[in-house]
Amino acid sequence: MTGQFGLGFTVSGRVTGGGGIGKIGNTPNPENRNGKWEMYQLTGDHITALGHDIYDSGMETDLSEDSFHSAGKNSRSFSWYDHPDQPDAPAGVTDYKRELQFQVSVKNGNHFCSKTFSAIYTFNGKEWSAQWKEGY
Repeated sequence: MTGQFGLGFTVSGRVTGGGGIGKIGNTPNPENRNGKWEMYQLTGDHITALGHDIYDSGMETDLSEDSFHSAGKNSRSFSWYDHPDQPDAPAGVTDYKRELQFQVSVKNGNHFCSKTFSAIYTFNGKEWSAQWKEGY
């Protein structure tokens, strides 16, 4: 991984009741600690090269108070964005695929709203391609 940003996305929405977003990932929202809603992002990363698995992180929490977000005190609106690192195929590799899986969600004790999608990067030794896919 090169540490450079790649394909990105934004999540936004509104919640009703409960005083807004009180938790961002596993961390309290410092602007609204009493909010009843929680927003989450899980991310998985799977890389294959030359037909072999070379990396598989599984699904991990990937959102915190330090992430780029908006979820002010008692606000019903929320948003965040993410720009995962761009893929970087090893030298000489002519068959490379990186699939990032995402689950974004908001929840409180009674309601849960979630969306799953993937970003797929492929490299054929000459050109890169990228596409979005609904689900994993």
